[in-house]
Amino acid sequence: MEFQQKEIDSYCKQLDELAPGPYIIHVKTEEQFYNLQEDKKNYKIDVNINSKYRKLKFKPWIKYLSLSNYDYELDNLPENLEVLSVSNFRLELDTLPLKLKKLTVRHYDLELNFLPENLEALNLIFYSGSYDNIPNGLQKLRICCCAKDIEKYPTNLKILQLDLNNHQIKILPDGLESLIIGLNNIVEQTSIDYIPKSLKKVSIHENNSFKDKYIQEIKNILGDDVDISFYTKEKLILF
Repeated sequence: MEFQQKEIDSYCKQLDELAPGPYIIHVKTEEQFYNLQEDKKNYKIDVNINSKYRKLKFKPWIKYLSLSNYDYELDNLPENLEVLSVSNFRLELDTLPLKLKKLTVRHYDLELNFLPENLEALNLIFYSGSYDNIPNGLQKLRICCCAKDIEKYPTNLKILQLDLNNHQIKILPDGLESLIIGLNNIVEQTSIDYIPKSLKKVSIHENNSFKDKYIQEIKNILGDDVDISFYTKEKLILF
């Protein structure tokens, strides 16, 4: 099944809205941003400010930050920032905080060469670069709406989510424990070349065209040792 770009955008937005996390404060102006107080430190600060404004001075207490259409280098992010989301960013992500735990990158055309070694979770949505420099300590990886296939996974990866990508599922990483397969944007799926025996849980979108094939292949390797279930977007819990 192949989807139109408008359908893909809508689907990814719905998934993001269902993702667990702190309450969100939407910031549209520089004045709003600088009026934020430290009592909002457990909120996700969603900043979408037109590029005509000056480079922002980020307050040190911010832990959860989302930036859209921001045109300045991110060399002054809070050192204790834990969660960062960037969308339509056109500069290198080469100065990310070392304590960053979760990163979401959306609509990004450059390479991710400078990711923090302690990063635990990475969401790639409409990402066109390579996967060569993903830290081996990464535990959770989501690849959504990406054209390039991944050939080498992080060695400590435990949770993998694949959604609306333009390539087949061929090899799954050793040590993987949980696999989430969303909708597919391909017209053919040949056999999966490698399924690790560490895999314990598989969740497949109920509208995936190849769900029966996936189930059969996984059960042929793992038998009844794996928990297989179906989900809809309303029931999906993202990491």
